[in-house]
Amino acid sequence: MSADASKEARKKQLEDKKRRLEEYKKKNQNSTNPSNDQPSSPTPASPARTAPSSTVPRAAAAAGPSSANLDIFIKNTLSSVLPDNTPARSAAAEEPADNIVDMMIQATSGTQGKAPRRKVTLSLCSNVNEVDIPPRETPMYSKGTQTIDEGSDEDDPSLHHASQRKHAQHNTHPNPNTKKDAPSDSSEPSGPSISDDVEEVPPPPPAELTTDGRRRIMASTDFVDFFSRSSRYVERALSLAEEVDFMADYSKPLEDEGRAQSRTGDVRLAVSLFDERWSKHRSVTDLGWSPKRPDLLLTAYSASDAASAHDPDGVVLVWSVTSLYHAPEFVFHCQSPVMTASFSKFHSTLVVGGTYSGQIVVWDTRSKSTAVQRTPLSAVGHTHPIYTLSVVGTPNAHNLVSISTDGKMCVWSMDNLSQPIETLELANKPGKTATNTNVTAPVAVTSLAFGEGDVNTFLVGSEEGAIYQAYRHGAKSGIAERYEGHYGPITATDLHPSRGAIDFSHLFLSASTDWTVKLWSTRSSASAAPPMSPRGASLSQAIYSFEDSTDYVYDARWSPSHPAVFCAVDGAGYMDLWNLNEDLEAPIIKTKVGNKALNRLAWTQDAKQVVVGDSGGSVHVYNVGEVGVASSADEWHRLDSVLTQLEHTKGAGLGQGDQDMQDRGGDAIADL
Repeated sequence: MSADASKEARKKQLEDKKRRLEEYKKKNQNSTNPSNDQPSSPTPASPARTAPSSTVPRAAAAAGPSSANLDIFIKNTLSSVLPDNTPARSAAAEEPADNIVDMMIQATSGTQGKAPRRKVTLSLCSNVNEVDIPPRETPMYSKGTQTIDEGSDEDDPSLHHASQRKHAQHNTHPNPNTKKDAPSDSSEPSGPSISDDVEEVPPPPPAELTTDGRRRIMASTDFVDFFSRSSRYVERALSLAEEVDFMADYSKPLEDEGRAQSRTGDVRLAVSLFDERWSKHRSVTDLGWSPKRPDLLLTAYSASDAASAHDPDGVVLVWSVTSLYHAPEFVFHCQSPVMTASFSKFHSTLVVGGTYSGQIVVWDTRSKSTAVQRTPLSAVGHTHPIYTLSVVGTPNAHNLVSISTDGKMCVWSMDNLSQPIETLELANKPGKTATNTNVTAPVAVTSLAFGEGDVNTFLVGSEEGAIYQAYRHGAKSGIAERYEGHYGPITATDLHPSRGAIDFSHLFLSASTDWTVKLWSTRSSASAAPPMSPRGASLSQAIYSFEDSTDYVYDARWSPSHPAVFCAVDGAGYMDLWNLNEDLEAPIIKTKVGNKALNRLAWTQDAKQVVVGDSGGSVHVYNVGEVGVASSADEWHRLDSVLTQLEHTKGAGLGQGDQDMQDRGGDAIADL
């Protein structure tokens, strides 16, 4: 209603103005025509609308308004009533005064209820200010372990802040030489140019840190992690200097050229690994190389003899043998001594361990030192110590196999360790014994060995000195064959890798506390009718017994490259390298490592290094050169000839020294 009332008032004002114009016209006619003696006095205008008419000179109005003065008065009145850039106002310059008022009344009466439209004219501005507004960051999360991207410079917040400072300086300090109102010759709008930028003002130097500030930064977690990671990178780069001699002169002959090397000169110590915090007062229980990263070495330790109440019982360390600092890359621990541990074959970041309490734990190098998975301590899984486990299968279908000393074998999925997917009880078949005629005794397993690529057939060593061949599936699942020949607990079993012209996968080694290493064949029972053991299993005898050690033999492993070479370590601190093609009576290289008993050994994948661990917690890596590498394909044929000769001489009964082995085996069983 207020809009309509204002338009009605405006209409009345226009009608009043028209009436006054008529009176001015009559007055003008009377001034030109003397016969007209009755001038009409104009009606006083409304005080609210008399201000625009003040632009007409008062002297001219008193003398009588002329036609020119009337036009000026109409135009001034039009400017006060009509808005700018309207059709009525633009036509006022060309229309007569009489028509202008009519147009004003028509425009006012014809647009009732509608607001006059204002025409907006766009213009180009040559002075453009650039403002950089960073986009709003939306946090995105994905399922998995969150890691920090360290290789991108675009995500560096310091670079982003520097860019913001640069734009702020550009906007705060414009170029004083730039003319704001200068016309542009180009039809296109001109953007900011290089000439508009002034020289960047260097930031003020950072304030010097105080002693307390430096101490706080050096003690922060971010600084410690950064310094530790960066120092390892530098150490690895510096370690390349030992492998590459950049000062070598290839124009001169070698110093040892033409001289024959001694048999003991092929073995030399490469590095010794020991950590005061975690290795001291502990014994090495297992060793293993990473199948994905050849420079990573895993060592498992027993409980400490002098540990405090806050120290964990079980510790697993992961070392990098190429590091100059010789500090562990990762430290994992649990609340029970770790008896066996290994890298997962198909997961480069997972480490699997078996404990004395019967629990299986899984650590992840992307996580903290504690386990990310563990099996329950209940009858569903193991309740006795686990001395051996193995990951078998293919990258797309693999499982974890573990056996405890109560003879229970469990098969687990690596994705879920809450309960096993398969169980099997390993027990001797009923047979006659001195005290009972029907006894089923569980096998106290101390070692486990699967063939290359085999997931069904496996070998286990026992505390009673026997070795058993068993099957996971089929009608013959369980123990199928028994190998007797040792007189003490079995400490290690290892099947031949067999990667050559002749298949030697039927051969395996066994080490025992009776001071011997024995060579066996799973085909020996098929070649002739084997005798039966008192407990119902087929009984097989060893092909050969190696009796050079003077203490317990704790481990024996085949070379992954040479078919006739294996390594053994004993309690006297000796590392023996045997070559069946060279000598069967004595090792080709016998090395005294130290005064501590050597518990475990492991070959590298290229068979050029052997790592051994002792009862004092020290780990020693030895370079064995080409001793464990086959020089030609003839090595397989030579070994086949040696085995043929041994098969002919086998079966003569107990050999020389077997009575001494029986005595030593009885002493070892008594110690256990």
